[in-house]
Amino acid sequence: MPETLSGLSQGSARRHRRQLARPFSLDPKTVKRKGLDGRNAVAIVDATEWSGTSITLHRAIEKTHDRWMLRASFSDLALHRSRKYVDLYTLPDMVAAVSLILAVDAERMFRRANEAGMQSNVTIRISAEGLREDMREHFAQRIADMLARRVVAIEPAGNAASVQVELT
Repeated sequence: MPETLSGLSQGSARRHRRQLARPFSLDPKTVKRKGLDGRNAVAIVDATEWSGTSITLHRAIEKTHDRWMLRASFSDLALHRSRKYVDLYTLPDMVAAVSLILAVDAERMFRRANEAGMQSNVTIRISAEGLREDMREHFAQRIADMLARRVVAIEPAGNAASVQVELT
């Protein structure tokens, strides 16, 4: 059989193109809803043709005279097709993505507090309220652990760890 540029036979290349042309099997309603602005609400999705999980991350920043608070909560859990349980192997990438988003937000808050001459008391409060037990344990708890261990750096280089992480 003649080979194509991609190294696949023509028949394999046709099959591959047909597979890519099929509609994606995880189509969460969350993505179609208004309000996903990339700021306060972000859809976090990990999906393949056979499995997938989607959830919406909600973020809010509160500033008082002595503290900055980054509140994170979750809603709209969607599972692939008619699955009843979360595919746990879809969660590590989602945990990493949420941790990175929250760490970047907290670092920005930390820098702004320092630039304004304020004491940089920043707290990340992650709410697991409304999440299923498996999502609390394997998603929200792991995000809090990853941030607390500073797997994703929060404070700028050379600054002591001063950002607090809370899971409620």
